[in-house]
Amino acid sequence: MTNASTIRHYWKRCTQRALTISLLVTTGLCLVLFTGTTSHDSGIGYLEAHLKHRPSQDSTARYASPRGSKSGLPPFCGNFDVSNIAISIKTGATEARNRVPTQLMTFLHCIPDVMIFSDLDQTLGDKQMHDVLSRFSEAAMKGNDEFEIYLKQQELANHGREADLPSLSSIPITTQDWRTEGKNAAWGLDKYKFLYMVERAWELQPDRDWYVFLEADTYLSISNLLQFLNAQDSKEKLYFGNSLRMWEHPTPLNFAHGGSGFILSGATVKDFAVTHEGIPAKFDQRVRDWWYGDFVLADALDEELHIQVTDATPMLNSDEPSLIPFGEHVWCKPVITLHHMDARQFDDMYKFQRAHLPSRREAWDNLSDDGRFALDVVPNDVGQVESDVEPNHLVDPHQSYEACEVACSQIEQCFQFSFTQRAIRMSNGDTESQTECHMSSVFRLGREAQPNESKGHRDSGWNSERIANWIEEHRDCGENEDWST
Repeated sequence: MTNASTIRHYWKRCTQRALTISLLVTTGLCLVLFTGTTSHDSGIGYLEAHLKHRPSQDSTARYASPRGSKSGLPPFCGNFDVSNIAISIKTGATEARNRVPTQLMTFLHCIPDVMIFSDLDQTLGDKQMHDVLSRFSEAAMKGNDEFEIYLKQQELANHGREADLPSLSSIPITTQDWRTEGKNAAWGLDKYKFLYMVERAWELQPDRDWYVFLEADTYLSISNLLQFLNAQDSKEKLYFGNSLRMWEHPTPLNFAHGGSGFILSGATVKDFAVTHEGIPAKFDQRVRDWWYGDFVLADALDEELHIQVTDATPMLNSDEPSLIPFGEHVWCKPVITLHHMDARQFDDMYKFQRAHLPSRREAWDNLSDDGRFALDVVPNDVGQVESDVEPNHLVDPHQSYEACEVACSQIEQCFQFSFTQRAIRMSNGDTESQTECHMSSVFRLGREAQPNESKGHRDSGWNSERIANWIEEHRDCGENEDWST
């Protein structure tokens, strides 16, 4: 592949899908999004060598400016000029050294001035981690048991025991209910960071066009971010995110899910930090009453600046890669962020890029029973198994994996299916086998599902030929490519 326009085409396709096509077709060019390879045989090194001089009409032109070699960064970073975009990571002292380095060494490798906001002042290599809770009111902190872990972190650091910080992650959260079940004290402390984080972002990098806030397990596609922001006006007061509803609020209010990442325009952050200086301190006492810091931010923006979140789903995405449901509704919506990413998943994605989706996977759940995309499975309506039933005999799709597979093949909208078998204990003490077939109008990788007594055993399958044909038909979104919100 030496033709520059062809390379540009694949580069655009790969970065927009983030990881979609790489799982399902044979191009290896999307590998850059997961491995950070700089070889000249494939990946970013090969691509960037041919994309150094992009046409002026390229949608990333506003931010494209060769600068890598001058800044001490690898040459390929010259195609990602984010000098007017402030990018930050929110983390905590108990996790920072285990999580943040992966981000810095992969997709944030080209961001020399990335900000790291935490709950303890520390250094990570040449990066400073800023304690954004250092200005929290002592009066509001007093008597608030959610700050006990914060004080313990300070004590360990003051005694040169930073290596012991991860052990604090075993401290349980102080408030136990269905919202916080399974969470630890560090998670409970996190909600207090959001408002001070926005304030500090302006102080450290004022007058940027855009401010992007990520968490320590959030993946960001830089090229997709640039193309999305090129279509927006940073002079407007904007707040983009994966919109969720908080029903417990006196007036139901949507907020941007923190794990998906959120984006504030420069106009919004300036209004927050300059025009309405002091907003975080006004909320010190009130934050304790809420569970989620991302909602605290939405509440403050709504109350103080009269700004509500603009939904940017699925571009800002709460799913981990293997759980994204690909189909008509999401294919031409580029992926900017992904959640729940770690170093292991980067390696997993590379392996799946090489192997593609299997036709069958045992002890695996591809989420075919997701109600949003599930197809009706009607017994005795579809299906014919060639090998184990009489010719022309209609079978119940729920009776076996093979029958479920045939049923999926005969329904045009079906891309994948799963078959579950579990033992149900009857009132008389006997057990009865219950089987279920589920089919889906979208396709996704899914996750391991070890058999257990309550959920039984689940196997999953994919109609690989149908998926491959669908991808080929939708390879180029053309006019259907949608960067809107």
